[in-house]
Amino acid sequence: MITDFETNTLFFANSTNTDYLALKDYLKNEGVQIFELVGTKDIWARDYMPIQVNDNKFVKFAYEPNYLLNDTYRHTITPAATIEDNCKKIGIDLVSSPIKVDGGNVIKCDDAVIMTDKIFSENSNYTPMQLVAEIERLLECEVLLIPFDKYEGVYGHADGVLRYLGNNELLLAEYGDDDYLNAVQKALGNKFAYKQLHIGRCDRKNKDRLWSYINYIQTKNFIILPALTENGEGEEDVAALEQFRQLFPSYNKKNCIIQAYALPILKMEGGLHCCSWNVKL
Repeated sequence: MITDFETNTLFFANSTNTDYLALKDYLKNEGVQIFELVGTKDIWARDYMPIQVNDNKFVKFAYEPNYLLNDTYRHTITPAATIEDNCKKIGIDLVSSPIKVDGGNVIKCDDAVIMTDKIFSENSNYTPMQLVAEIERLLECEVLLIPFDKYEGVYGHADGVLRYLGNNELLLAEYGDDDYLNAVQKALGNKFAYKQLHIGRCDRKNKDRLWSYINYIQTKNFIILPALTENGEGEEDVAALEQFRQLFPSYNKKNCIIQAYALPILKMEGGLHCCSWNVKL
């Protein structure tokens, strides 16, 4: 799989949302080059854009999440034709699948992907065995499943739980539910070693958003780390930055860990990883 730290091109949706525009302007001022996706219906590009398997293969799953299939939100679903047009403009040929998968539920490791088992309820026309086998065929790697935490909400995205650090090592979120994280590790078995963010010793006013630090953007050139305060001065932000400097010494040495104020985005029920799409081109 093409992992995050191999990617070199970052895309955002072309939304007119004021907070989203402010985030993009801030990143551009910090020297981050951003490309735009045209004609998209919402900012959560991660979920509807395709999954990159290798230099030449991108898989577009169906973007029909059950939490948008109602009269209130159906109009926010970006059509398949719009996704295909954007990919064509940047020279990407797609392999399309009718399987319903959100990109935020795909954590790419070197030889596997990690997803929550919410994929089963989204694709009830497949047996679990058929579904996993077909996703493995499309992505050309092993599919590892972790439990869908129904207390987290309706989304069931793995990128709010963990991220891949490389060398068969995972980073776990400051999640607030040790039993759930234990269940995640049990489901994954002995394949990975684990590190965990520990922000909870700090000011708890943002305790329900501590998971957001796991929802960072990573390319080969930089890491964009969410901040819950405008200038990164909050205790949680200071603690998170220090941990990321230790976790990613090569990025820290190049001064390539950027904190970006993400609270307005989080209030829209997503994070930085959710509202971006990074690939290797």
